[in-house]
Amino acid sequence: MAATELQSSGHSSDCAPSPPAMRVRLLGLVLVCAFALSGCSTKITYNFLDWWMGWLVRDYVTLERGQRREVRAAIDSFHDWHRTTQLPLYADTLAQLQADLRQPDFSGDELEKYGEAMAGFWETALQQLSPAVVSLAASLSERQVRQVHDNLEKQRLEFAEDYVEPGVEALQKQRAERVQDTLQSAVGRLNDEQKQMIRLWSEQIRPIAAFSIDLRVLWQEEFLQVMADRGETQDFAQRIDALMFYTDRWPDEYRQAVDHNEALTYRLMADLNRSLTQKQQLRRDKTLQRYIDDFRALAEG
Repeated sequence: MAATELQSSGHSSDCAPSPPAMRVRLLGLVLVCAFALSGCSTKITYNFLDWWMGWLVRDYVTLERGQRREVRAAIDSFHDWHRTTQLPLYADTLAQLQADLRQPDFSGDELEKYGEAMAGFWETALQQLSPAVVSLAASLSERQVRQVHDNLEKQRLEFAEDYVEPGVEALQKQRAERVQDTLQSAVGRLNDEQKQMIRLWSEQIRPIAAFSIDLRVLWQEEFLQVMADRGETQDFAQRIDALMFYTDRWPDEYRQAVDHNEALTYRLMADLNRSLTQKQQLRRDKTLQRYIDDFRALAEG
């Protein structure tokens, strides 16, 4: 089973991310390219990464010519760094995961270690992007700051529409369907027992979208304050970093719910992995091997 794909899909609604920021979205694209595009060629997708990252920045704010040059240079530098230093690590991690998934006693606790490794990759990439984001943020005009805030507010309202308004039962069904579709692209058609495991998992997930919406509001308010103070304080870079690495601001109830959902998802992935038929195991290994081969080829340029 492509565990990284399931983890990404399984957390898409009720394990909502911390309040958004430009570089979180940029890195999110990197990781999506790396782990979640089972229906596309990883190599083709990754080679369009520069263009997509630039488009995502423009999705938040309309840049001036000099800012566009700065962003383009930063994206080129980040892509080169990511290709040469990070993709080999992704390949090695997935190769070890592939071997471990073949063990009949592979557990959710052991799978969690891979989740922690992926989180480490995420943080490393965020740190790499940090100087460029600080520089861009410092160059934004008041009009551009308001534009970023307005686009974040639009996304917050859309998030609420997608993940709060439908209601608990509808969200449970959507969550189960997303995970089922993702798994079937990785291991093939699921049987009734496997589908039932996913349904039960979805019903046990604690809803946290409302918490996430509240955090988004707080994040946006803090963003406006940081930008308003940027000419008057010496700690602008540190305050931007604090916005990017926002998990230490999570309320205890929110963090506990996220931890619960993550543990539940790791157990589901391990249980599903043990339930795979021989045909599904072969498909799982083939899916992972494709990523491993693509990452290594991309890393070589």
